[in-house]
Amino acid sequence: MANKISYKELQQKLADPEVNEKELEQYLIATKDGRGGGMAPVLQPNPDTVADVAQNDELTRGDLGLGFLNSIFRSRREKAFFKSIRKTRADGSRRPILLAEGDSWFEYPVWLNDTIDYLSDEKLTDAPYSILCLSAAGDELRGMVEEREFEDRLFELKDEHDIKVDGVLLSAGGNDLVGETFYDYLVDFTDGSDAQAHIDMGKFETLMKEIRTNYVDIITSINDSNPGIKIFIHGYDHANPLEDQGMKMPPRDGWLGDWLRKRRITSPDFQRQIVRIMIDRFYAELQAMIDSGAVKDTVLVDNRGLVGEDWYDELHPKDNGFKRVADKFRKELEKAGIRA
Repeated sequence: MANKISYKELQQKLADPEVNEKELEQYLIATKDGRGGGMAPVLQPNPDTVADVAQNDELTRGDLGLGFLNSIFRSRREKAFFKSIRKTRADGSRRPILLAEGDSWFEYPVWLNDTIDYLSDEKLTDAPYSILCLSAAGDELRGMVEEREFEDRLFELKDEHDIKVDGVLLSAGGNDLVGETFYDYLVDFTDGSDAQAHIDMGKFETLMKEIRTNYVDIITSINDSNPGIKIFIHGYDHANPLEDQGMKMPPRDGWLGDWLRKRRITSPDFQRQIVRIMIDRFYAELQAMIDSGAVKDTVLVDNRGLVGEDWYDELHPKDNGFKRVADKFRKELEKAGIRA
């Protein structure tokens, strides 16, 4: 008990952006939320290192639920952003300023250095961007459209702070597919049928149309209010269905493999073929949206093949995988003239 911290001390550490996220790992555990949804774990206090917390206490579970922690980590990043915009590069010029809206590929709590970390954290890169990150683990594209926080924050930066944003990064669509909903896009295993036959293409194509509509909504809004600003969107790498991990902490599965097995699709190679088809179709929809002229000033960053074997879980790269994703974003940003 002497080595434990109190729950109040944990809250203070979480709220302090000067406390490195890696230091927080020992005080948190990750579990599945029982719903199987979202590209994110649910975090709770670690009873081995936090003194006055019962692991199953409902109030504590609520206090340190996904929404609370998303707000904590967003607050930490926002403080770091406003601190960073006061800094200049070696030649005296200011750093480029980006706004990032997205999911856990842009904001993975505690355990991983994610894409935005590798683009903005001075401890991880010699050429940091200043990034206001609105992203939250578990966020769905449809929710981003409904809440429209990106609109409010772009307006606030320009009109209230007189800050020119050089580019917008978007990471979205994955949470609209995985978890419990993933089961609905699958068909029960039939021996002799190919991988695509195990996808309910009618339902999946409806999802692709919804994703395209929502992307067009977001990007058009940004185009209209910030003419000429570059917008960088992406798909994901070919994800990694796993065997049941037995509720390891933090969880490694629960988004893909579980639901494939419930459809009696048990071959790892066959599972990966199904996921590959879905990811490739997602990219094709985003590229078709750009090619059609429905949106302007938009770049599709293709991350397929970057992660390789460096998967942390079913959906997220390990640190070095995220670094390669960030490097790909950086390459596209520099091609567009936005150089850190």
